[in-house]
Amino acid sequence: MKKKVIVRLTAGLAALFCVFGAAGCAATVIPSDPKDAIIDKYGNTQFKIMFDSKDLASPLSDMYYSANSMPVLPTPEKVGYVFAGWYFDSALTKVCDVENGDLYWQMKNVTLYPKWEKEAIVNNGTYEIDYDAHIVEDSVVKGILADKYGWYNLAEDIIANETYIEKNDQGTYLRIQYDSHERGPIFAEGGGGEFEVQTYTVTDPGNRISESLSILDRTSVIQTIYYDISGLDLADEITLNVAYYNWGAKLSGNETREQCSVSYKVSFRITRFIGFSKSFVNTEGKLDNGVYLVPTHYTGLNKNPGMLDYFHPVYAYLVAENGHYTLVKPLSAYNSDILGNLSGDDFFNRTTGYCRDFAYFLTDQKNVVDIADDDPNYNSYYRPAMLNAKTWGSLIYEFHADTGAYYYTFDLGDSLTNDIILYGGSTGAMEQMFSFPFSYRRLTISYDSMVRITDWNYTPVSGDSFTYKKPAAIYAGSVAEDFADNNAAFDLLKNYSLSVRMINMFFASTDGGNTGDKNFDCKMTIAPTVQTAAGNLSEMRYAFSYFDLTYDVYGYDPKTDGELYSAATNFLTLIDVSATNFTIEKTDIGKTVKPGETVDLISLYTEKAYPSVKAADLSWQAYSLDKNGNADFSKPVTLARTFTMTESGTAILFAEKANDKTRTCLITLMPEEEPRYKILSDAWMYNEAEGIYVTNARYKIGNYVPVPEITWEWL
Repeated sequence: MKKKVIVRLTAGLAALFCVFGAAGCAATVIPSDPKDAIIDKYGNTQFKIMFDSKDLASPLSDMYYSANSMPVLPTPEKVGYVFAGWYFDSALTKVCDVENGDLYWQMKNVTLYPKWEKEAIVNNGTYEIDYDAHIVEDSVVKGILADKYGWYNLAEDIIANETYIEKNDQGTYLRIQYDSHERGPIFAEGGGGEFEVQTYTVTDPGNRISESLSILDRTSVIQTIYYDISGLDLADEITLNVAYYNWGAKLSGNETREQCSVSYKVSFRITRFIGFSKSFVNTEGKLDNGVYLVPTHYTGLNKNPGMLDYFHPVYAYLVAENGHYTLVKPLSAYNSDILGNLSGDDFFNRTTGYCRDFAYFLTDQKNVVDIADDDPNYNSYYRPAMLNAKTWGSLIYEFHADTGAYYYTFDLGDSLTNDIILYGGSTGAMEQMFSFPFSYRRLTISYDSMVRITDWNYTPVSGDSFTYKKPAAIYAGSVAEDFADNNAAFDLLKNYSLSVRMINMFFASTDGGNTGDKNFDCKMTIAPTVQTAAGNLSEMRYAFSYFDLTYDVYGYDPKTDGELYSAATNFLTLIDVSATNFTIEKTDIGKTVKPGETVDLISLYTEKAYPSVKAADLSWQAYSLDKNGNADFSKPVTLARTFTMTESGTAILFAEKANDKTRTCLITLMPEEEPRYKILSDAWMYNEAEGIYVTNARYKIGNYVPVPEITWEWL
């Protein structure tokens, strides 16, 4: 085997070599850098750089280089991939790094090949994109009236800044949000409870649109679909089938909306993958103070989708403050389209079911209860125990008069592992039409899909308020099942009203409530009493729960704004059959007191206006009553903190300084009188010995008993 002989010339040897080994070498300078030797030899001689186009989104023009002029190579883009450099060979083994001098060792025409690395969609969150969307040529099918009344192009109605890729625990999705322009009726004509066709119906041939994630809110014109892109190349074309239904057309004669309909295909293609933009929040530790956008969904207790989810905004706001969390959720009116209207800003005429859920408790997201509707023991299950409930929370409703927006607020405590179990009316409409009783439903919270936001469109209602409160009692199980053998629920009705008014809004009126002169911001807080809050709800079967409903009406002045009215949905709370209705009533806070009894105004205020007060913060002014029993503000009366009730009524206007706000409340005191009443039925007779009315009729257990009509009056 021959050995390689490696000769290294030192500077001195090189000089000797020049003298003795090469003619004319004395006139030559040997470059110390090999690149200098290449530059000296090739100089400005140009060579061509060609780019293999097989793996490029579009061909690149040839470039030229020389030893004296090295180019900056282009950086191509390919949707769904990250460019990883140029290579001299198709096998991508020999890198071409111009800055490293790789082209100096070529000095010939070269073809370069791009290397790509698939874009990693690893972290849960959102990824920004650019896209192109257009109607597929020759795919449009029009009804005979489509051109007369016009139609919309879904491709143009896509909301760009709300369209992106989202990765969550369920997969990777293309999220497309669009504006429908018009909102049709919720339910189809002719009954049956079927949903009406929406303005846009979007489907896809591959059934990749997720029904569980897509947000098809029937109370809004903004809709969102989630298209599963798992396993697809991001550059692949996506085809959507679109059916457009014109709810804005003013039809005449025998014209139908079907004749205005249009169907077509939309081509959607991602043209640029910009990259990761927002990560979903890691909820394993304490969240930083701030506001987070979080998806929420109404479901059954078993987490199966519920119909109510179609009628509410999906996204809610989670507010973090020093490790404590509050959920603020926008509400939509459910039954307006059935029993009222949602047109314009005429909030007064919205006979709606905004306020319907009466109370809530928290349960771990792992707790799931599945009870079939036809289970013969349906009413015997005590759901709070099955869901490991701890205590009722304080539920807050807010109405914003300037926008008509409605929100409710939940205290989540210091944990991000719970769902919310709601108890109350299902919709407001179902109760009014079909006598549904109070029931349970679940509000699931997708903590793993939260993003932090810096701007939100919610500001809590605040300021000086007209404030009052009323008590209410409910039972968390079935009254008919658990109190069939006693009158406990009936006995409660002696101290609590038959129904609870879930107030949607307040307004001032000068014509007896027929029209509203002024709408007010308002808040309703439904809080368990101290005694109820101290109990373990899971162990409170056969025990009633007691609540204070506190109403705050912001900006109302009883001396200048006229009479205060409220619009509310009324729910029966202590029986299993509901007789729900919508009412508009004058707000009249009062109490009857027997003449001669002592009245303490501080106690009166905490009973009727606000649960607690410092005596030093409370002031009052009393007034005589006019002939209609209303306060006559032109006739003030002096009252001490404690006084003896007389035969005359009086109105007291309280004012409490609470921090930098003032609470007021007008409370009317009337002397207590026994009413004269009459039972309008010959079947019932008065029993002097027992002091009650009795009947000789007999009824079997389980049969309905006709209740006689009763009238009463005060002289």
